[in-house]
Amino acid sequence: MPAPDDFSRELLGPILRLKTAFQNPTHLMRRIGALTLATSQKAFREQRLGDLGWATRYPFQQAPFLNIAGVVSDFSAGRNAPKPNRFSNTPALVDEGMRGGLWGSLSTRTIGPFISETGSAKSYAATHQHGGTSRQPITNQVKEKIKRWLWTERGGRRVLRSGRNRGTYANMLTPLLHKRVLTTRIFPRPFLGITDELEQKLLRATKQWFDERQRGSGGSVEI
Repeated sequence: MPAPDDFSRELLGPILRLKTAFQNPTHLMRRIGALTLATSQKAFREQRLGDLGWATRYPFQQAPFLNIAGVVSDFSAGRNAPKPNRFSNTPALVDEGMRGGLWGSLSTRTIGPFISETGSAKSYAATHQHGGTSRQPITNQVKEKIKRWLWTERGGRRVLRSGRNRGTYANMLTPLLHKRVLTTRIFPRPFLGITDELEQKLLRATKQWFDERQRGSGGSVEI
């Protein structure tokens, strides 16, 4: 049977190690941030956050589809024609994959030893997370590019590679020629949050971190 001093050391050792670890749990915060970031990135791939499914682009628009706000963005940027993905209603919130846009802007960081922050620095991130409206200026450049994309110099409708003329698209875009601002309803598409899967991963990571500290180990955790 161990002596009282030996017994006290065996009992207090893990507690003291945890006390020391809690003074700077930065490693745990980094694990939490990595897990949360992975969940947010998964939302863009699966077009849902856990059980919260995302609406498609312009969910009430009938075929043929055209992302009107995307077209305005393209023409504002100087393009002479809309990007190919402007003619598809999925995937939502994905323009250039992880190279740019909202998906590519996701990041995580630790702020001090007790806070892990995950999110996007994009000004419009909260609008897409919670829903709202966006406002885009309809400049003279945009109007001119709309005209050139829709009609020939003689006023005929240009033909797409598929063989269809741009009559339906003209019906969608012509009203913009008489506006200064395009206001678009943004449906909520949450990409930040604690899903059931993430909750279980956080619990496992935290338990493993506790176990490592009680053993006096600083090993890595599987995420």
